[in-house]
Amino acid sequence: AFTDQLRATRAKINWDQVYKIASSIKGQPCTSNNDKFSGGCNTIYPIIFEDGTSWALRVPHDMTPVEPTVTTMDYVKNTVPTIPIATVHAWSNSENGDGVGTPYILLDWIEGSTLTWTATSPPPKAREKVLAQLAQYSVDMLVHTTEPIQSSTGTMSALAWTLRRIDSRLRRIINGDLPLFDPIDCLIYRAMAEEKYHISSLDTLQFPLMHTDLNPRNILVDGDFNITGILDWDEWVCRLPLQFAVRCPTMIALGDDPSPDDLFLKDRLSFIEHFTSSLHSSGLPDNITAQLLPIVANEEQQVFQSAIGSKGLYAYWVGKYLVHRAEWLNAAAGALDRFVQANPKLAGSAEVMSIRAHLLNFRESRLGHSKGGCDPIP
Repeated sequence: AFTDQLRATRAKINWDQVYKIASSIKGQPCTSNNDKFSGGCNTIYPIIFEDGTSWALRVPHDMTPVEPTVTTMDYVKNTVPTIPIATVHAWSNSENGDGVGTPYILLDWIEGSTLTWTATSPPPKAREKVLAQLAQYSVDMLVHTTEPIQSSTGTMSALAWTLRRIDSRLRRIINGDLPLFDPIDCLIYRAMAEEKYHISSLDTLQFPLMHTDLNPRNILVDGDFNITGILDWDEWVCRLPLQFAVRCPTMIALGDDPSPDDLFLKDRLSFIEHFTSSLHSSGLPDNITAQLLPIVANEEQQVFQSAIGSKGLYAYWVGKYLVHRAEWLNAAAGALDRFVQANPKLAGSAEVMSIRAHLLNFRESRLGHSKGGCDPIP
């Protein structure tokens, strides 16, 4: 079916129009060949000019609008020139691509090979080199792309951003869309988000734009392991609260079933070391730097933050870090009150009433043999 989709996509392309557009920009005749490179959402076709220069025609598989990607790429290229990102020469968001037959992006061809990241490749020195570059790019994005995020009530705070996403999951749990998750666990998660994990001193700072899918298939390198291109500036690129922007690349991030070996831990420590060095020389105020540095090395904080957008990591957080203590059950009751205030239509629902009853039973079962309100609940 996927092969049929690729054939159908190629059949839509008006190659004469592609060549006309590219030649008018470059000032040279061009052609293509039968080569193509397919990813999860796009197919790339090489466009070759008379002087040997190559561009890339990037076509989405499902007619997805390309304007958001182009806007992001242009913004990053102009704002953070250290990031190796292709120049966009032409694009169309329309269904027929202004004569091309499909939405498209025409951009530079980036030379390089897809990064291989295994136990044996790259070799140690090259591995260190790649991680150092990724650390620098992460800091450059974190420092230079910050902007405020607006909501219906004004500028959004980091805590409001966090709770909005947790509440979205909690609504799905309560409505039965996520039957494997317990609503009380999610309420404790919400309470701990507010009282344990949130860094209040960073709450009102602006949100940087971050690439959240820095995995090997989105990284191109040359023969000396210099990074020549960062790819996939689509839906995985988003603005995050500053504390959430402090993160390891996907390839060395904690997974939902992590089994860290020595090399994985060594890679993480190497990245953290380079990230720390880059952050110190970034020009950020010392007080902000001092608050950001512990985040990247704190495994629990990293799992919590990643769990916001990943059901698998949320399940892992529940299994490893959820605290079933009386104090957090009390906090969960308060979290439920605040959740209902934000979602008044659920206030009288049978599901919410059941959650309240279960919380009350849990708390009463501890009254009388609680030691300071902190005994674990079996």
